[in-house]
Amino acid sequence: MPDYTSKDKKTLKDRVFEHLDRILEISTKEFVAGYWEKKIKDNQLLEIYHPDSRRCFIQAVETWADVLAPYFKVAEGMEDKIKTIEKELKETLEKYEEGKLDEDKYIILKLRLIRKLFRLLNIFLEQSNIGRLKTKTTAG
Repeated sequence: MPDYTSKDKKTLKDRVFEHLDRILEISTKEFVAGYWEKKIKDNQLLEIYHPDSRRCFIQAVETWADVLAPYFKVAEGMEDKIKTIEKELKETLEKYEEGKLDEDKYIILKLRLIRKLFRLLNIFLEQSNIGRLKTKTTAG
């Protein structure tokens, strides 16, 4: 876990790009649903959960968008584009909650929308010259 004490001199820009690196790491592996694996070790049955990499990617991109959100105002039309994706996500969730989509189909559709968001955020980084983010450290 990162050390967020006053000794930590990372800028917001550093954190944004570290999070991007984590997202890219998640996305370099095949997206698979979570599953339980049973193993026997020392005559004991162990059940090990392997997280759903699709959901991990979704969560990472949503968090990254939340971190970048205060800066969307500087990019023309960015807030509207984000709202459009959020509307599509809400509609997809509603279909799932109404039973019109099974869980796997819901995750696949949500993943497609989040990938759209991820591409948009990358374009935003390029257009906004993220290197000009505040240089104040995030550690108080």
